[in-house]
Amino acid sequence: MRFESSKVITIICILLLSLTTVMTSCSPSVNPKVDIQERENTTVSEKKQSAKSSMLKKRKKENKELKPGKVKVVKNKYREIIENSFKDINAYQSSGIYSFVNEAGFETENSQEPFVSASVVKLFIAEYTLLCIDSGDLSYDSIINGQSVRNLLTSMITVSDNSAANAFIDHFGMDTLNESFISKGYTATKIERRMLDFAAQQNGKENYTSTHDVMMLLKKIYLSQSLSAYSDLLDIMKRQQIKTKIQLNLPPGVTAANKTGELSNVENDVGIIFTPDGDYAVCFLLNKVTANSSARKAISDCVNMLCE
Repeated sequence: MRFESSKVITIICILLLSLTTVMTSCSPSVNPKVDIQERENTTVSEKKQSAKSSMLKKRKKENKELKPGKVKVVKNKYREIIENSFKDINAYQSSGIYSFVNEAGFETENSQEPFVSASVVKLFIAEYTLLCIDSGDLSYDSIINGQSVRNLLTSMITVSDNSAANAFIDHFGMDTLNESFISKGYTATKIERRMLDFAAQQNGKENYTSTHDVMMLLKKIYLSQSLSAYSDLLDIMKRQQIKTKIQLNLPPGVTAANKTGELSNVENDVGIIFTPDGDYAVCFLLNKVTANSSARKAISDCVNMLCE
């Protein structure tokens, strides 16, 4: 009996040893130094993000306690920045600045007036398209005019591809797009012609938006990241390749997600600016411009003054 028990114990030990060996051989090899470095990098990144998040929450709480006095100070500051930036620019301009930390902003008195949008209207087309994807009426892989919706969206925003915008306008129809703009509260935003339709332009047809409409959309994009339509749109805007105004000379540590718009006498740029001290929505619409380079520099200067 003792012999049998001893034999059983020996067999069990052998089986356990074999199982341990197999598990060890199947486990991926780990470089301790690499693993430690990865954990350190992750920890540093998480600490930075946590610190910024805590700082922003603290400022929001302080600002709420200081309202309405704080709001007035913030509005006056943004008004001065806009006025100082564009005082020497010969153009009809409308602008807006909103701080997500202060939860306050400023828009010029003409913020609800229609301005020639140029390619800024593509941002509204993109929102409609992405909401169609969210609802299941469209997909990123859907083909329009021989291209995927994903590629059309990306090129329409990042390099302001006019043919991509026209593909969406033709697919959805101007009436459908304009009705959707009104339903979302964009009362001054309207598409009257396709991109590069100079004949329609000569006949008085134009595309319009307003600072108020743009600021509504930008706030929605920033504050609705739980919806894939808006998180995806922000991600595309962050890949903007046209950097002639808002992104012309950003300070260190500052990034932007924006959409430009240009015609011979139009210089527009709108977007969200990310800074270490808090993020902003900004809109700059300049029509009847006589000196394009000066207008572009004024927009860049305004952003820099804001980030100081």
